[in-house]
Formats: sequence, structure tokens, C-alpha cells
Amino acid sequence: RRLTVISAAELQERLAERQAVLLGEMARVLKLQRDAKAQLDGVDIQLNKVDRLTKSDVDHLQQAELMQRQIERSLTSKADGLPAQIASLLSDLRNNRLDQGDTPEQMQRLQNELARLAEQALPGASRELVAGIKDAQSRLTEAEGKSSPPVEKEAPVRKNLAAAAEHQNEVIESLEQLLGDLNQWDTYRRFHREIGQLQRDQQALERETAETGQKTLTKSQQDLTKQEAADLEKLAARQTEVARQLEQTQQRMAELANKLRQNDPVAADTLQDAIQHAQEKATSGKLREASKNVGKNQIGQAAQQQEQAGREIEQMLDILSQRREHELGRLVKKLREAEQQLDQLRKQQAGLRKKLAEAEQKPNDEQRKQELERLTREQRELQQQAERFARQLQRLQADQASRAATRGGAKMGQAGQQAQQGDAAGAGKQAEEAMQDLEEAAQQLAERRKQAEEDLANEQVSQIQDLVKNIIGQQERLLAETKQYDAQQTANGRLTRAQAQSVQDLSRQQTGVADETTGLAAKLTGEAFKLALDGAAREMTRAAERLGERDVTTTTQRHQQLALSRARRLLAAFANDDEKNAEQKENQGGAGGGDGDEGQQGPQVSLTELKLLKLLQEDLNDRSRLLDEQATKLKTPSPDLQREYVELGQEQGRLADLLIKLTTKAEPTEKGEGDLKKLLEKDGLTPTPEPKPVKPPEVKND
Repeated sequence: RRLTVISAAELQERLAERQAVLLGEMARVLKLQRDAKAQLDGVDIQLNKVDRLTKSDVDHLQQAELMQRQIERSLTSKADGLPAQIASLLSDLRNNRLDQGDTPEQMQRLQNELARLAEQALPGASRELVAGIKDAQSRLTEAEGKSSPPVEKEAPVRKNLAAAAEHQNEVIESLEQLLGDLNQWDTYRRFHREIGQLQRDQQALERETAETGQKTLTKSQQDLTKQEAADLEKLAARQTEVARQLEQTQQRMAELANKLRQNDPVAADTLQDAIQHAQEKATSGKLREASKNVGKNQIGQAAQQQEQAGREIEQMLDILSQRREHELGRLVKKLREAEQQLDQLRKQQAGLRKKLAEAEQKPNDEQRKQELERLTREQRELQQQAERFARQLQRLQADQASRAATRGGAKMGQAGQQAQQGDAAGAGKQAEEAMQDLEEAAQQLAERRKQAEEDLANEQVSQIQDLVKNIIGQQERLLAETKQYDAQQTANGRLTRAQAQSVQDLSRQQTGVADETTGLAAKLTGEAFKLALDGAAREMTRAAERLGERDVTTTTQRHQQLALSRARRLLAAFANDDEKNAEQKENQGGAGGGDGDEGQQGPQVSLTELKLLKLLQEDLNDRSRLLDEQATKLKTPSPDLQREYVELGQEQGRLADLLIKLTTKAEPTEKGEGDLKKLLEKDGLTPTPEPKPVKPPEVKND
């Protein structure tokens, strides 16, 4: 066994990360349960409006039942579900003697609540769903596959679905309450992800509303068929649910903002600004009005309200993602301005000190006295400037620099008193000490500015990492579900109708992740980042197209895996940089001194891109090797294989061009170490020569 010794702060950080993962998993299961409930709500509306069931309704019920099984496994499995994560966390808390306080108690309450759900609500929902599906299927069988006869009010399927919905509501309410109780683990970045999911749900609703509206727009509400009225009511119900979730998220954001106000005012302001934006625009109200208009078949008004609300949700996302970056950027700017002010103050004090030395040498007592009186006034003015400047530094959270400037101001006051008393030598000494304090303030201010610049860079990188992690998580889930359906198809010979419909849903979800990846690529400035993300998005799109054709074979999975590999390598490039920065800080014993230089940031960012290019080259090498293995098994390479070879050669060319472009920038670093090529070589990276064209191997026919 390997024993790792870490500090108390590192332990707390690791525990916080695990708590955040647990919270994220709970939020994911809650989303899944809401989706499963939405499937039941749709069938319930169908029964109430049309009194009949179709094959599509049974497919929705089967899909809901599959989702319910996943939910039950996630909330009850002691091997890989939430109970296992909670037990592991409680064990670590006990082993590290942290089993006192709020966290262990909350974990125990969470464990008890999940056990309660496992006794009745979860198995009850699954049991009632299975029974309802059986009754619905028997009715369709009697109707020889067409719409069922009218479903009587006391039919078993109605009772089963009502009971299942009641159990599902209990699970939803419980999870919502648990997440509310654990909101001290929340971060504003998690809210960014939640609102991002709401945005995707809203966009899907807008598309489906437009599609349904094409069939109903020209009809009055009285002229709608029962099925059309039912379809509109289903959309209205989903729109109301999005509004409810947005309101609930805003409430939790407000609670977290109040808790963060003292220790992290920037994050609190970020949350408050997003909440205020939604409240001023009445976003949830627009969503509820859109729901009413959809139900009334007033599609034009509903579409306008949906579009406005969608833009406002997007603006909320912008506030959450950019506010802290803007605050840090403004702080860096103000600190740089403060450095310029301090430099001017130091020059004025140096000039005054020189004048005091000259006054001391004047042989005429009267002239010396007059000069010292004049210099006394100048020194007091500089003292007032220094005191105001010290208060300004305090507001900029440059406390050490502020204290040094305060000491300098005090020494200036003493120098003024000495000069007023005619003691030129004493005044000069105090003025010299004031200069030393200002020099110290300059050093401390430079360190504070460098720290703010580092915080800004870390925030920008952190935002990218969070977005990439979210993409990776979604892609991993899509790949796992595709493999699951492939296994079911292999075992049973084909997919059931419900499974095939679920694969269609996977296709839409895969398209959504591809769009999200493309959007992130458009926001980034680094060409290597764009190259990685564009390639990932391209593979996602291909996977979505094949899933749309209900293809869950290894070919589709390969496209998904290639996209996942690209995203993981991008994240790895940032992770390598994080490790290097931590090592440098440890070797230096903390933040470095010196004046710093903004220009140093450029080569460092480019070095991250170069590391990414190295990882992408490894990816190309792996893909080329796999293609060669496939080609040697074939007498004639297939068209798909030949296309992949062509694309591989094109990617290799772009990779080489970009590497040459980055390594020839040759920007000197602050320490004069040379250019990016030297930095690259220090990390064991060597610029790649012009690539050889990649082409399929020649295969000799026997």
C-alpha cells in the first residue's frame, strides 16, 4: 500500500471536491427523475384528452421504465451508486478524525433518506410502471396494433400510472429537499451548469413547439383534433416545468449568495446579478405565459415569449461565466494604475530628499530656514498623498503594500516636523526612511498585481476546464448508453420500439453536445484549442447522424470515443500546466517577487497550446495505427477507411503548420531564456518536421 501525507488544507480541498461530485450526481439523478415523470405526464394527458393509447404512448412508458430502473440503481446500489459514495466519504471522515460537525450529520441524514426511498417510493414507481405497461400492451394487442379502444376511467393502466407518478413525485421532492439542505456545497459554477441544462431544454421545447405549430397554427382551438389538443397540452406542461425549475434554481442561488457574502463577495455579486437580471426581465413569467399560449394554440405569441426567455437565460449564463473574470480584470487594471501612481510618488519623494540634502549645505541660516519651510509644505502634501494612496491600496486588497505606504506617510510627517524645526539632517534621514518604505510598498504592490494576474489567468483556465469537463461527462454518458443499447441489440437480435426511440433521443442529445463543443471552440482564441474542439465536434456530429439511423454498433461508438479522446487530451494539457505551476510555486517558496511583466503571460499560454499539440499528435499516431491494422485485414480498403486516411493526412498537415507557427514566434521571456522553442525543449517537446502524407497501405491481393 502507498501512504500519502497531505496537509489539512489539502484534505479539506479533496473532501470538498468529493462533496461537489456527490452533489452533481444527485442533481443528475434528479434531472433523470424529472424526465421520467415528464414521460408519464405526457401519457396521462393523452389518456385525459383522447381516452386512447397508441404505440407511441407505450414506447414512452417503456422508456420511462428504463429510466426509472437507472434512477433506482443510482440511488440504491451499494456497489457504485450514491450510497457507496456516501459510505466512502463517511469512512474517510472517520479515518481522518473529522466525524464531528455538520458534514457527517448531513451525510448520515442523506444516507437515511435514500434508504427510506429504497423501501417504498423507488420500487413502487418501478412496480406500478411495469404493471401499467402490461395493461397498455394488452389493450394494443386486442386492437391489433392500432389505437386502443377507449380506456375506461377505472382502467388498471390509469391507476398504475397515477400511483407511479405519486411515487416519482415523492422521489423528486425528496431530492430537491436534499439538494436544498446541502446548498453550502454549491458553487456558482454548478448553477452555471444547471442553467445551461435549462437553456438546452428550452431550446428543444422551442423546436418542438414550432414543429407542432406548423400543423395547428391555422386552426382555432375548437377545430383541433383531440390528439392535437393533447400534443399542445404536453408541450405546455413541459414549458411550465422549465419555468418551475428556473424559479427553484434562482431561490437556491439567492440562498448561496447570502452565505457567500462575507467570504467571497465577488461570487455573491455574480449570483445576485444573475438573479436580478432574471427578476427584472420576468423570465419565468414569460415561460409561464408561453405555456398558457401553447395550450391555447396561440403559437405565434408563445414563440415570441419563448425566444425572449431563451435570450434572457443565455444572458444569465453570460453573467455567471464572465462576471468574476471581469472583476479580476478590473482589479488587475486598477493595480497597474496604482503602480504608476506609486512610481510617481516615489519620484517626488526622491526629489524632495535631494532638496533637503541641498538645503542642509546652505551656509546662510536665513536662506536655509526659508528653504526648509517651503520643503515642509511639500513634504506635508506628499504625506497626504501617501495616506490617501494607502487607503486606496486597502480598497484594492493590497494590504501589505498599504501598510508599507502608511509607514512611509508617517515618516514623511516626521520629516516635515524635523524640517519645520530647522533640522535639515534629521528631516533628510526621515525622508530617506520614507523612501525605503515606498520601495517596499512598490515590491508588495507588484506581488499583489502578479497574484491578481495569476488569479485572472486561473479563472479563465478554470472556466474552460469546467466547460470541457461538462462536455466530457456528457460524452461519457452518451458512449456508455450507446454501448448498453448495442449489448441489448446483440443479445436480443434487435432493439425494441422503446429502445429505438431512446436511441433517437441519444442522437438529439449527441447533436446538442456537438453544438456546445462548437460554441466553446468559437469562444477560444488559441488555435490549438480550436483544432481539438472542432475535431471533437466533427466526430460527435457523425455519431449523432449514425444514432439518428439507430446505429449503435462499434462504428458509432468509435466516433464517440474519438470525440471523447480529443476532449480529454485538451483537459490533460491544462492539467499538465496546473502541475507545473504548482511545482514552480513550491520551488520558489510562494509567489515570486520582482516587478513582473504582463508579456510573460503570452509564451506561457502558447506553451499550453504546444503541449496540447503534442497530445493531439499522440492521438493521430494512435488513430493511424488502428487504421493500418484495419486496412491490413482487408483486401481492398473500404470507402469509409479511405476517407479516414484522407482526413488523417489533412489533420496531420494542420497540426504541423500550427506547431511551426507557434514555435517561430520566438518571444523573449522575462528572464531572457530565449523563445518558445527553448521552453518546448525543456518539456521534452521537439517541433515536428513537415509531415509525410498519410495514405492507406498498399494491400496485395493473393
